[in-house]
Formats: sequence, structure tokens, C-alpha cells
Amino acid sequence: MRIAACVLLLAACGGCYSFSARTSTRIRSVAVPFFENHSGRFGLEGLVTEAVAKGFLDDGDLRVVDERSADSVLRGIITGYDHKAAVYDQSEQVSTMRVTITVDVIYRDLTKGTVVWEQKGLSAWGQYRLVTSAEGPAQTEEDGQVEAIRRLVQEILARSIETW
Repeated sequence: MRIAACVLLLAACGGCYSFSARTSTRIRSVAVPFFENHSGRFGLEGLVTEAVAKGFLDDGDLRVVDERSADSVLRGIITGYDHKAAVYDQSEQVSTMRVTITVDVIYRDLTKGTVVWEQKGLSAWGQYRLVTSAEGPAQTEEDGQVEAIRRLVQEILARSIETW
């Protein structure tokens, strides 16, 4: 429930941003319904949905609104979550882990009833250190998730806005 309130709050704040010349004049708003989660990783849908909505808000090209008011909609399904060793140290102990999140995404222009872009199997990864090193302190799996989600959001925004 708290996540839903955050997404609605983000949507309400969407009117505070201006439009740049990058987007079509026909599409001025986007709805970002909760991503479905088929990954088996509890809670990931809220993290990904909130990050994508915030990415659109921060970019400022499109207002984030509810689907009834939107010119476009971005839907997603989280299809995979992989968590495995990425780097081993000299004594063959795991020192770095990698989190990979995979999604299927479809972005629709609701004003024309067309698909702007669609990608199945879009994935991004994030790494985190298990031990303190010269690179910094030990991290958690959540740190890897945050990095993977950040990369997913960058790719989704690039495909949704910058390709017009």
C-alpha cells in the first residue's frame, strides 16, 4: 500500500516539469502501472515500478499520470532475477556478487493506438562487494538490485523518449 501511495504521489508531482523538444507533441504524459512480477523475488515489482516512474519524473519530458489520463503507457513484467558469484579473490573465495533483473516491456502510444517499442528479455545487472576492499566497504544484495534497476531505468527511458 505504501508503494502505491508513493507512485501516486510521484504522478501528482509530474505536472511540475516542462517538456523538451525531444518528445512528440502528441504524447505529453505516460502511465506506469505496477510491473507484474513473475520472478519469484518478493517486492521487486514495487522497486522497479517506483524507479521507472521516478525516472520519467526526473527526466521531465513526460508527466506521469494515471492510465485514464495518459497519452502513453509503459507496461512491464519482471521475468527473471538472477543472483550469482561474479568475482573470486586469489584464494578462490567469492568477493563480488552480481544481480541481474530481466523484464519484458511494452510502450504504447494511446493517442494512435500503436506500439512505440517492445522488448522481451531486457536485462540489466548490478554488482556488490561481499568484503571491504580498496574499492570501498562491503555491500548488500540490495545495493546490487539498486544498480541493476538504475540501469534498467536508463535503458527504458532511452527507448521511450530519446528515440523519437
